[in-house]
Amino acid sequence: MAALLKKRALAEYSQVIQEEPSTSTTPPQKKLRLRKLPKPSPVELDLQNATSSDHTLELLLAFRKQLPLGNAENTETLVRKLLVQFYKEKESHVRVQLVAVLGDLVRTPGFDCCWVVEDISGCLKQESSHKVIGQILHALLIIGNMSPTDVKLHQQLVKLAENYLSDKDHLVRSKCIELIGDLTPIIGRPNQISAVQKLLGDLSQDQDPRVRTSAFLALLTLHQRGIQLDLEVYDQVCQALSDDYEGVRLAAVKLIWVISHVYPEKFVLAADKRQQIRLVDDGFAKICYCLNDIAMKVRAEAAGLLGSLHQVSSTFLEQTLDKKLMSNMRRKAAAHERQKEQFESGEWASGNKWASDAPKELINAESMSIITTGACGAFVHGLEDEFLEVRSAAVDSMCELAYQNADFASNSLDFLVDMLNDEVESVRLNAINSLWKISAHVVLREDQLETVLAVLEDFAFDIREGLRGLLSASHLGTSACVKMCIHHLLANLTRYPQDRVSIWKCMQQIGKKHSSLVLPLVPELLASHPYFDSTEPDMDDPAYISTLILVFNAAAGCATMIPMFHDFTVSHYSYLRDSFPDLIPEISEISLRTSLPTEETNKAVDPAMFLQQTISRLSTCNDMDNSPRQSLLELTIRDLQRIKVVDKKLSAKSECLSMYLECQLLLQKALFNRQGGSSGTGFSLQQNATASVLAEKVMKLTHRIETLFMGLTMAEVCTVKCMRVWAHTVLMLVDVQGTQKHGTKVILCEEYLDRLRNLQRILGEVDVSPDGFIRAVFAELPKLDVANPAIITSLVQPELVLHRPVMLELANHIRQAAATIVEPAGMSDNALKFTAGLTLAVHLDVVLENVEKMDAVRLKVTYPDTRTDLLIPKVSDFRKLSLLRHRLVTNVCLSHGVWSEACHVEISIAMCPHDSEGNKRKGTQQMEFIELCPPVKVYVSPAAAKKS
Repeated sequence: MAALLKKRALAEYSQVIQEEPSTSTTPPQKKLRLRKLPKPSPVELDLQNATSSDHTLELLLAFRKQLPLGNAENTETLVRKLLVQFYKEKESHVRVQLVAVLGDLVRTPGFDCCWVVEDISGCLKQESSHKVIGQILHALLIIGNMSPTDVKLHQQLVKLAENYLSDKDHLVRSKCIELIGDLTPIIGRPNQISAVQKLLGDLSQDQDPRVRTSAFLALLTLHQRGIQLDLEVYDQVCQALSDDYEGVRLAAVKLIWVISHVYPEKFVLAADKRQQIRLVDDGFAKICYCLNDIAMKVRAEAAGLLGSLHQVSSTFLEQTLDKKLMSNMRRKAAAHERQKEQFESGEWASGNKWASDAPKELINAESMSIITTGACGAFVHGLEDEFLEVRSAAVDSMCELAYQNADFASNSLDFLVDMLNDEVESVRLNAINSLWKISAHVVLREDQLETVLAVLEDFAFDIREGLRGLLSASHLGTSACVKMCIHHLLANLTRYPQDRVSIWKCMQQIGKKHSSLVLPLVPELLASHPYFDSTEPDMDDPAYISTLILVFNAAAGCATMIPMFHDFTVSHYSYLRDSFPDLIPEISEISLRTSLPTEETNKAVDPAMFLQQTISRLSTCNDMDNSPRQSLLELTIRDLQRIKVVDKKLSAKSECLSMYLECQLLLQKALFNRQGGSSGTGFSLQQNATASVLAEKVMKLTHRIETLFMGLTMAEVCTVKCMRVWAHTVLMLVDVQGTQKHGTKVILCEEYLDRLRNLQRILGEVDVSPDGFIRAVFAELPKLDVANPAIITSLVQPELVLHRPVMLELANHIRQAAATIVEPAGMSDNALKFTAGLTLAVHLDVVLENVEKMDAVRLKVTYPDTRTDLLIPKVSDFRKLSLLRHRLVTNVCLSHGVWSEACHVEISIAMCPHDSEGNKRKGTQQMEFIELCPPVKVYVSPAAAKKS
């Protein structure tokens, strides 16, 4: 009897599910094999079996490769082994390695390393090798940094380091100085801090240059820790600028920069010891002097530090651009200076008197230096340096100083413009960006503009794009400059037609900023004549469109040129205004002339107020019956779509609300009959297939809302997730009712319960209360059993009718991720031909907005046979335009077999959804990426390879 009961229990609670063989339409199910990885064995170090010192060294090097350790369980044992071996080892190079491994072990998280200090200090007292002592001091420095709050330990280590400052070896003294700079207590000990600074200042006079470098670096470390350096250090640092060692001069330059920021208004003696000047001016001159240093690193560091000294006097700034001409120990005037003197004197040298035209200024040979001194000509030397690092740093500093000083900006303009001819592309691009930043302070002359426009012929895309941005932001001096810009931009359009949109935007900004200068050029630009009619140009000509964009933007600020337009020019305005609303401004005079609606007419109704009224209608939506509620949702969705078109500022909010309301509308259609009622006490699905399709659409829409929109609060994101659970509930009920296999029902219910538990966890983490349906399901969750799908359906199904989803209330400013494909335009009827089986590169230019993660962007290519390829663009193809605005310039490689005729290939931009859970449906292997823009059709024709 017991055996019979046991057999019956096993039959009731165990079940064998047999998989059916896969057909041609159903892909075979993959079997997953989960393997539990073994725990890593603890790292061991066995030094007792070492046969020699070399063998010990090999064991230590092998052990060091296995670091760091994951836990601190056996770290203490390993440290004690190393300390024991240290006293036994006779070779100094092995002891160095022992201490190095010990220093790595004390970094193990969770290991209390304070007790090691006494043992290591004991090793230090018995050690005679300078290398070992230096390594021990380095290990003590690591221990001190691992205990940042232990002031007593730091004092002990600093006192220990001071005892070894008299060591003969430079390595020991350098490590002691580093330890003093890093671990000296800085709170409540002003006398000790002053004494430490005096000590480091004395050590900066050490005979070894490496010790001097360590002393200056320790002073920098004290400054970085928040200690204000004493002014007495400044004289010692200035003397170090003439040091023979490069590291000393490099550290001294940084210290001068620091002290100039700490004491900018203090007065110090100038170089001639006769007058006092501000410390920031003297420090600026000292750093400028380092631009003539023999070491490239010192010159580059000095050039980079000059830009942040904003408080320097204008006199010193102007000296940086003044380069004296010397000849035979005499100052020689430049050519324009000599012409100016001759013009002012009104007479020429007759030649009767010897040396009547000799230079008047004589210079003492003893006071003459081969290089210029002080700030005189500093930036000129930096811009003419042979290393690009120095030139690039000098350009950055000039740009920063020019941005702060308008007079210096106008004086430095010639030098920055000359840098556009640099042989290195990165320096040219840096000069373009620098000129762009100071464009508000300067006006380009004709000679400067010639140099700027010559760079438009550069093959590099970044150079051309940056230069057009510079022209868009620049101010031109004369109409001849504007004419020169137009000529070169149209030539650039002919040479690089793929830059069409960028050239149009540049034309737009030039016309908008120079209305008065464009006015005398209108007859020539439009080829108009006061007596003769002109031929109407072709509107498909990009050059003519560029000219019209320039003229119309200028006409928006100068109504005088509107009567100069032909009738066909006015009609072209209407066409371009509709085609390119971002490039063509609103001109009320032309709109009244052509009876076009103006902006004042469009603003008769405030879109923001209309949006608020539309949202307020939804307050009573959940109290309505099904049929009126459905009509209200459809009407509201239509109004929101209209608001999205009318006002771009409200488009993201309108689109988000309309998509959420569409989810509610689709869900209502899936749950209830068209008559608006439910059958009986339960609910009535229309048809299983229709309800399943509608629920699938709801899930896709919720994924789009989460992925495309930025600025949603966690409560709003949870509301969208709850809506997806509603749709998953409908899918689960439809699938359970439509299948007869108990195993399939169990799997469907298990997926549904996993989603419920995941949503419950998310809501608990962010402390958000769900809607009524989700709350009711959470209450029944302990009763739901996977093995009995009938219980799940009976508990969940009635709750769908009793509750309705909550409305989405957007509290923040919402941004929508979008993409605009600039190239290809998709309007060409000429097929792009290539050999079948090979590749065709299609140039793609896309502007991405409000996309945070560039690694989620994909290029989606759909062929006429419905084959879809998802391509990952390279990171180097993205160019950052602003914080949330990027540009993607790349080539899309198309490849296919032979076609009988040319067909269209669709190219679009897609993005991986943030929440990929549930985005795969019923075993599909490909994730459904969300498109950011409508696809562009490219007309291609792969032909068969020709046989030779």
